[in-house]
Amino acid sequence: MEEKQKTNKSEIISIRLDTVTKNKLAYICELEYRPMALHIRKIIEDYINTYESENSLWQKGDYPN
Repeated sequence: MEEKQKTNKSEIISIRLDTVTKNKLAYICELEYRPMALHIRKIIEDYINTYESENSLWQKGDYPN
C-alpha cells in the first residue's frame, strides 16, 4: 500500500540576525509563550496576510495558492 505524500511540507530557511535583534525577539517570544521558530512563522504569516489584503494579490492569476 502506497502512502500519500504530504502536500503541505514545511521547508527550512535560515536567517541571520544581529545579537540585539535576536535577544529582543527571544524576549518577546518568552512573553508570548511561543518558541522562536513558531513566532517567526506567525510574524511572516501575518505579514503575508496583510500584504495580500492591501494589494489584492488573490486576483493575480500567477499568485501561488
